[in-house]
Amino acid sequence: MDDYAYLKGKSEEDIIANRALDLTPLLQIIDDCHAVAVDTGRRDKLLIPAQHHLKMAEFINLLVHNQWRRDQLDNPWKIDDNCYTHLIDEATQMHLELHPADPWTRGLPAPANTKAAHARYMQSECLPADRVDWNMTENGICPDLSHVHLQAIWQYTGNRISVMLYKPVEGKKRKSCIEIPLRGDRVEQSKIRYEAAEENEILLPDLIDDEHSSEDPARDADGHNRPEEEEQKNKVRQRKENPFA
Repeated sequence: MDDYAYLKGKSEEDIIANRALDLTPLLQIIDDCHAVAVDTGRRDKLLIPAQHHLKMAEFINLLVHNQWRRDQLDNPWKIDDNCYTHLIDEATQMHLELHPADPWTRGLPAPANTKAAHARYMQSECLPADRVDWNMTENGICPDLSHVHLQAIWQYTGNRISVMLYKPVEGKKRKSCIEIPLRGDRVEQSKIRYEAAEENEILLPDLIDDEHSSEDPARDADGHNRPEEEEQKNKVRQRKENPFA
């Protein structure tokens, strides 16, 4: 029985978009866990709000991990870590990690300072159909995307949770060869056309290397904060001071 034979002849982008259909429950689960984390922060008096803010993203990640493992027993995306929300697709062996959005760019965050994390941000461009490998599995023939490590990036804006899927290909510039907005419904998700980046196109602002950069793009030639950067810093400062508003 070849459950995934219909993916034959599809490019890597098309296969990723198809496998994202089974990730649609993630949106509601993150929303539920965000509400629990906010409520816990309001009731817990052991930590000050700023401390809860520092731990909120990790707390949400742990809650999502537990709820996905409990509620998504029949989902082909399985938990692949003891504590954190790392998933693996049983069909394609594709990997996914959940992270909050960068607070400055509202997009793909910088990788953690480990060799493994940087490797996940230095992947190959998405492959054309004729270069996708296939494996024989218990479900029949399946595309092999074990080399793909997606980043599911969430943020809370405008009183709602949004999630974007990325396949990073250049960590320092935070470039991705594909980005897919995640919907909470399979029908709506099936209507989404992934956004594929043109060659050498940078989708998100450059990552500033604080150790080696001699210029600060947040400041003008006289060393003053640019108005738009100052406004953004004020917004982030307000979120840190009152993260549960």
